[in-house]
Amino acid sequence: EIADGLDLLGLRQPVQAIGGNLLDGVTSVTPTIRYLSFSCWLLYRYAEARLPDTYKDFSAFAQRAEAALVMGNLLAHGRVGGLVGPIRSQRRLEESQSEFVALDPVANTPALGIYLSAAAQLGLFKLRGDSVPHLSKERGLPLALAMDAVLSSLPFAQVLTSFKPPEKASRKDLENLGKTVAMNAI
Repeated sequence: EIADGLDLLGLRQPVQAIGGNLLDGVTSVTPTIRYLSFSCWLLYRYAEARLPDTYKDFSAFAQRAEAALVMGNLLAHGRVGGLVGPIRSQRRLEESQSEFVALDPVANTPALGIYLSAAAQLGLFKLRGDSVPHLSKERGLPLALAMDAVLSSLPFAQVLTSFKPPEKASRKDLENLGKTVAMNAI
């Protein structure tokens, strides 16, 4: 009797070898790959701003930027799959009575935390315990610089990732960020 699921001809092995080599670090928890480039850019901007070398401080910095990114995508594109914190973001946008919206965290587990090990496995940056991860020169830095070239023309992106980032943002600035960094495109 032949059991279901056996690979008698060994045809699955080449697929697994290729997939393991090329897609190592990309898992079912990484549906929106754009977060990887955004995280590299945040690490780059954080280092440029010369902020404290603690993961806790970097995480707070990243969560503010992630909130802006998610709300910006919702304003620019409506429903977008794969966003981290879309329900809280949508609620915040609907409840805000002014032109400015708070950039408090929008997810219990930020995208940075979800994509951290995948990015490290892909060689984008190196984890350093309780310190800020370091971008790798081979992969992470080029990706961060490419993203920085896209976002350098957006004044809000520069302010958002400065030494003293804002606590609120205008809807127009958020929407421009969402248009520039569309999470539903590569």
